[in-house]
Amino acid sequence: AAVAEEGVVGATSGNPAGAGKGHIMAVRPGQGDVRATKLWKHGKSTPDSASPVCVNGKVYALADAGIVTCLDLGTGKVDWVERLGKGPFHASIVAGDGKLYCLSIEGNCTVMQAGSEAKVLSTNKLSGTFYATPAISDGVLYLRAYERLYAIQ
Repeated sequence: AAVAEEGVVGATSGNPAGAGKGHIMAVRPGQGDVRATKLWKHGKSTPDSASPVCVNGKVYALADAGIVTCLDLGTGKVDWVERLGKGPFHASIVAGDGKLYCLSIEGNCTVMQAGSEAKVLSTNKLSGTFYATPAISDGVLYLRAYERLYAIQ
């Protein structure tokens, strides 16, 4: 999956085997061989299935094991790493209003402050089994479990 901001594209490698053995790479798009525009590559605690998200020049990636990594989009420098707790996590991180929302399969939704320091604002437990990535629209956070749909304002 790929994300873009400030003329830089960040993408994760496919890793269907799991265990965080993929990588995240950033390139500056252009013509020709993409390897010539590579800015950086990171290969520790990377997502196996979730897409990263960009907010204000930072890339946030959530590994299936529940580890969030914040990297500088331009340099790949790791700003912080935070373990969220029991996973697995397959839904992608979503961002809204300066916050990051990380949802585990078991319904633990961790809300973090986006920024260069790791800051957990809250963790909320929802009933259900969650694989789908949350959606945000008009100030409402939508979370879909197998059994139900939550709309939180």
